[in-house]
Amino acid sequence: MSILHVVRHGQASFFSEDYDRLSELGRRQSRLLGEYWVRQGYHFDRAIAGPKKRHRDTALETARAFADARIPFPELETMAGFDEFQADQLVAHSVSELSTQYEHVRRLHETYAAAEEQGERKRSFQKFMEAVTVLWARADFESPALEPWAGFSARVYAAIDQIIAASASGSRVAVFTSGGPASVAVQRALDMAPDKTLELIWTLRNAAEVEFLYTGNRFTLSTFNSAPHLPTQDLWTFR
Repeated sequence: MSILHVVRHGQASFFSEDYDRLSELGRRQSRLLGEYWVRQGYHFDRAIAGPKKRHRDTALETARAFADARIPFPELETMAGFDEFQADQLVAHSVSELSTQYEHVRRLHETYAAAEEQGERKRSFQKFMEAVTVLWARADFESPALEPWAGFSARVYAAIDQIIAASASGSRVAVFTSGGPASVAVQRALDMAPDKTLELIWTLRNAAEVEFLYTGNRFTLSTFNSAPHLPTQDLWTFR
């Protein structure tokens, strides 16, 4: 039996000009994950990151804990299949087109656009994103510039299949990615509907891990949203 650890990236820079950059807290979360893995005595056969900077930097911060403990950690690979869905394009499409087609989307976007206080901006943006991703996952609209849900989930499945096919028995593999691919991995294990899969994305903490057991054709969920390395709520974030 082999083990796959799928890690959501540490806290990124939400509402900044460059979201794809770990915050200082995000770096700390990632480092704490590495320190926890060292204490657990984990030895990894492969380490894979999605193509975003926040994916790679989460992996590198985690790996530093192994370096400090003088424990080998695999050279980091990059796998495009573990990229996040196209959130920026989805938001742009929602503003330009969905707001004219769906009254509830228009109202949610207006509420977000009018929000001034930081907490309210985050809450209103979350409601807006939940609404438009449901429409996207149900294929209620299409755009040549936007990867459909079916394509997104298929490439994540394919990336997982590549790992399974290349793994020797008893392998331990770490994947550093985003909430979308991590939740789609759960979808694969549990044969979940897209709308239920989307619900998982919004609950997954930064630097939390989802663990799977696999061998041959078997791919089983072991733990979800596991974060014993983040013991206090001041370390919990969701962006």
